Amino acid sequence: MHYLGFDLETGGFDKYNHTITEAYFAIWDKKWNLLDELHLYLKNDNGKIHGEEQAFRVTGIDPESQLLDPNTLTYTEGRAKLLEMLAKHKIPKKRTHFRYLGQNITYFDIPFMEAQGFLTEDQAKKAGINHNPLDTTNIVTWLKDMEMLPSNVGSISSLIEYFELPKGKAHQARDDVHMQKEIYIRLCNLIKDASKANLLSQGQDNDLLKIVEF
Repeated sequence: MHYLGFDLETGGFDKYNHTITEAYFAIWDKKWNLLDELHLYLKNDNGKIHGEEQAFRVTGIDPESQLLDPNTLTYTEGRAKLLEMLAKHKIPKKRTHFRYLGQNITYFDIPFMEAQGFLTEDQAKKAGINHNPLDTTNIVTWLKDMEMLPSNVGSISSLIEYFELPKGKAHQARDDVHMQKEIYIRLCNLIKDASKANLLSQGQDNDLLKIVEF
């Protein structure tokens, strides 16, 4: 199954009334080869952008300029481009082809897309997206509970600093997605290393170690 990393920038936190102003999607295979990407600047199908001034300041988006930009697409136009990209990368003989990957997507980004009608649950299912997302927020919370991560990490910026990774621009959809991917890889490695160390301490044989290193 391919990874479908994505992030949204919005006009605020109200998923029913605030517009998705920017969206970025990236498809990686299991070896983290980037297969395709799609960067969208969006407006509602009625040709408007709804949001709060504070949110626009954070994302750096000027709604008036964005509405005048001919590259700004309606939700319907943007969704068509996304579905076209997904159809191009379906895996033969597989029922599901993609798994969402991102930070806090379970509680914010996915419900926001569904509530705004940009990509509903049924549309995602038909496109071959698995219904179980990989949300680094949940993984980090669990690792902190297991005392495998310090309690003061959680945001993208804090995790980037903790793992000493290159830092992109916060609240820029493309940079956020690529930082989230690197964070996920480090989280997986952290779990694998801990599992391997535990097996070694118990004197387990090489076959079990190979499973951990899959």
